[in-house]
Amino acid sequence: MIVQIAVASALACSSGPLSLSQAEALVLATPNIQASVSERHARPFFEWVQRGPQGWRFDVNAQNPCVAARACSGLLGHYAVNRTTGEVEDLDAAGGDGALVSSAALTKLRTKFLKGRCGQL
Repeated sequence: MIVQIAVASALACSSGPLSLSQAEALVLATPNIQASVSERHARPFFEWVQRGPQGWRFDVNAQNPCVAARACSGLLGHYAVNRTTGEVEDLDAAGGDGALVSSAALTKLRTKFLKGRCGQL
């Protein structure tokens, strides 16, 4: 009986990692990117993507030019997403040491992507 429950639990869980599109969606849901979109009307795009054993790294820039008359950067940030846990790290936070990003919207999206995975939530 216990073996049947364990087998049923294993079958109900998804063992695959997050997809690249899911990782991109998590980055776009971070508070810094969302603020740039709402305040600066930035149109984010992924200028650089690198896949590694733990997940992906992204350089996110704005497609549209700065509206300010003086020079400014279109860089929206550098992020890493863990493909197993869905954790998003802002690599520019904490003076460049990086920090995990947390928000209600990000948690909701992460939960949606990881739903059905054993031991991930």
